Amino acid sequence: MKNFDRIDGKNILPELLKEKAVVGSSIIDDIILASSNKLREYLSIHKSVLIRGHIKKCVTRKDPTLDNYCADLLLRTCYEPISDVPAFEEHLIRDSETVLSSELNPRLHGAILIGIGGQSANPDFAAVYDEHDMKGTRILDSATQVIIEKHLKKMIGVEELNKINPLIKTINIRDSSGGTHYDALNSFTKNLHYAQFKQPGFVVENLGSMEKIYH
Repeated sequence: MKNFDRIDGKNILPELLKEKAVVGSSIIDDIILASSNKLREYLSIHKSVLIRGHIKKCVTRKDPTLDNYCADLLLRTCYEPISDVPAFEEHLIRDSETVLSSELNPRLHGAILIGIGGQSANPDFAAVYDEHDMKGTRILDSATQVIIEKHLKKMIGVEELNKINPLIKTINIRDSSGGTHYDALNSFTKNLHYAQFKQPGFVVENLGSMEKIYH
């Protein structure tokens, strides 16, 4: 891999990534950084319109779909480039989604919620991107669409948005209507139970035995 300063990770491009990562660097983190940086370039997002600040942690439900992952990527893309990758955690929801109490879900405190939290009045979340309102009514087709409406449409024009519309349309249809075939990308993503995050408290279910493994 080309030798580069980890602090300058915001300039990583896909062609710089090789099989072996730099010591102290995660190849997964580098791919995520490269993806959001390349997407900013692909969509011609001007630096002046990017959201200033830093995402500390994004949280979604356990076994997320393609919608949750895409929403997370688009949200990161809407922020100014950074040299590290904020945590993206999957959590089992304790208590009801209409409550999401901080007492029973302490690791959600201060996090950005993706695909959950829209039915809760808990003020302890940094932000909530959920396609459901507090009554549980679907207000948009997907969490991805929520981020597009709230941020991306203010940053790019129709021509740029059309570049990713085929993917967004697929996500919206599958997320709002269901009925996804078992080998569709959406189902394939959701069934990757074997991909184990290193975040404490993450729970992995083995598809064969359905045995819970706690980290």
